Amino acid sequence: MTRASLQCSEQPSGGMQHVVEADAGVTPPTDRARASCARCGAALPLTKAGIVKAGIRFCREACRLAAVRDRRAAARAELAEALHQIREQLDKAEDALAVLGLLPRLRAD
Repeated sequence: MTRASLQCSEQPSGGMQHVVEADAGVTPPTDRARASCARCGAALPLTKAGIVKAGIRFCREACRLAAVRDRRAAARAELAEALHQIREQLDKAEDALAVLGLLPRLRAD
């Protein structure tokens, strides 16, 4: 199924007639039947119609879970690095405040 555009033209009766014209630049998704898994590269399962179901990126649940684990591991590494940089900046700010004599005192409540 290709996308189509509606073209309106006025009719003598005062109504509008809508004419469907197919866009020449739009091609049907033929690549979806040959799509591969985002994780391992295996062929994606096909529907009865012989195409890949919309939204499918992984060949099986194990690949999807492995991709989630990889993304989370990468996020943990980035988070650890960001926290390290924040700690360094906080140490520098505390050192500068100590030099100026403006370091807030910790309360012993």
